[in-house]
Amino acid sequence: MAADLMPLAMRRTFEPVIQQTKPLVTIERFGMFIQRPFLGPTDFPAIMALAAQAPVEQCSVTALPYQLSSWAFDTPDNVGLWTDENDRLVGFAVLQAPFANLQYALHPSGADAALEAALFTWVSQRAQQIANQSGQSFTFTINIAEHLVPTLEYLRLLGFVRQDPGRVLLVRRLDEIVDAPQLPAGFVVRHLAGESEVEAATALLAAAFNITTVTVEWRRRILQRQEYRPALDVVVVAPDRRLAAFCLCWLHPAGAVGQIEPIGTHPDFQRLGLGRAALLEGLRRLQADQATLAYVGTSAGNFRSLGMYRSVGFTLHHHKLSYTQTFLPR
Repeated sequence: MAADLMPLAMRRTFEPVIQQTKPLVTIERFGMFIQRPFLGPTDFPAIMALAAQAPVEQCSVTALPYQLSSWAFDTPDNVGLWTDENDRLVGFAVLQAPFANLQYALHPSGADAALEAALFTWVSQRAQQIANQSGQSFTFTINIAEHLVPTLEYLRLLGFVRQDPGRVLLVRRLDEIVDAPQLPAGFVVRHLAGESEVEAATALLAAAFNITTVTVEWRRRILQRQEYRPALDVVVVAPDRRLAAFCLCWLHPAGAVGQIEPIGTHPDFQRLGLGRAALLEGLRRLQADQATLAYVGTSAGNFRSLGMYRSVGFTLHHHKLSYTQTFLPR
């Protein structure tokens, strides 16, 4: 939406960004912030530190290492970073082409409307740039907790359209008994056998979600991250030695919280209870690492997965509304 079509109150809120001609912006409550280039993996610790301070409704630092391994970061232009006058990171945004979505976080003390507006304006500009460079339309999704009404309103002003069914984040306490996994005869649950099974794990992930955007290099990077724990990379092996299901678990940097990201079953082995078995094993391993809570996210319309999660004790934490926009090449 053009600036002159915004409601007056909205224009006053976002005027510093609308009139912005330089990267440096003065905002009343927070002082100054400036966008700077992404410098590669050397910026990951600052991104993780910022995500750790953001609410789980905005960004989950627990599962963030999974996304930080993706090839979206191979193109620095996919990452926006904002710092304050002391060079402290106060905001980041990653346009994740592999997931066709946005990840972002704002520092609690810097969550000013102008900073958020600058972030989303950059996102729209980057998406348009991707469409222009590829010569093809580019569609991506932003998932926002339903109670963040001002953010949802601003996305609408930018031309994003709500798409149902949205997403949900579920939570389960781990200070309760977790059942042992039950497997069909001949199947075994264990953790991934490291580098030797990276290609098989990549193929399993691609088949489970019917996608082609995952790469062996991406899966290899996951194993190389310092947050990765081999024992939490759970797989179910079929009698013919194929990897049949998986449940990759992550532990919060400070401990106590775990997250499932991702989980899936190969189409050849579905409806055998293998996903549930992998999930239970993952929860038991998180429990053994002293985690007291576990999160998992999924589509609000994924009724099969929702039924499985509820059957092992997960309950709703919050809903996320999904907003998409398609950018056409110019």
